[in-house]
Amino acid sequence: MQKKKLSCAEMDQGEEYHAEFSIPDEKINEYYELFARDRLSYVPPFLIMLYSFRPLAESFSLQPGTIHAAQSFEMRSTTDKNHFRAKAVVSGKYEKRGRKYIVIGLEIFSSEGETVALSSFGFVVPN
Repeated sequence: MQKKKLSCAEMDQGEEYHAEFSIPDEKINEYYELFARDRLSYVPPFLIMLYSFRPLAESFSLQPGTIHAAQSFEMRSTTDKNHFRAKAVVSGKYEKRGRKYIVIGLEIFSSEGETVALSSFGFVVPN
């Protein structure tokens, strides 16, 4: 499958991308071995963030010269399940000082449908 190019001309505000992803148990165990004395009963938020954007990035690719200008990540709840759904929405598309910008909002859901995390990515897209 050919990747869709992310460009201001091709993407529309409100356009959505959906993906599912799992975090392997061995990666969760490795994380706890490296960074925690005890294994907690939930999936580490850092791993959720790390694994969340990858399956969506397979749906499109950033054109050469794109700058990753901003990112935020907010945990909403914890979960002991390691399978997630993600929904990315083009939440902003604008031009400022001669540059084109795209903002992508990301919502991550647990396998039970509960919102686990919110994230936002800002990109400066070449003309």
